[in-house]
Amino acid sequence: MADTSTAPNQGQSQESEDKKPREYTYAKKKYSIQAYYEKLQEVKRRNCADWWKFFLVLLLENEVRNECTLCGKTFSATNPSSVAPQHMRDHASKPPLPAAGDSSCSVGIGSSLCLLNLASMGS
Repeated sequence: MADTSTAPNQGQSQESEDKKPREYTYAKKKYSIQAYYEKLQEVKRRNCADWWKFFLVLLLENEVRNECTLCGKTFSATNPSSVAPQHMRDHASKPPLPAAGDSSCSVGIGSSLCLLNLASMGS
């Protein structure tokens, strides 16, 4: 007869690892999820980089995420200084998104110029 039993806590182990509080690193310091969310909010308020104008900092299901205000796409906030500028360069290389139910552009001329400037920053 084959042994079909599983090791005790085998399934629970995976679940508890998934629910384990995550740490984020910013400027070589470790932060809890809530502290990292607050730190990114502070960095955004200080306007340390132009691309922050186009991103929201979200705390979703024990994870910190950044959301693009132009297209609504969300990104992990583990490395926003790399991901966000690249996303802005991607926007600059595409035609502006139209507003819902409107034939006009949802991104103003000033924003488009800012996007073009952001795209040139990485080059």
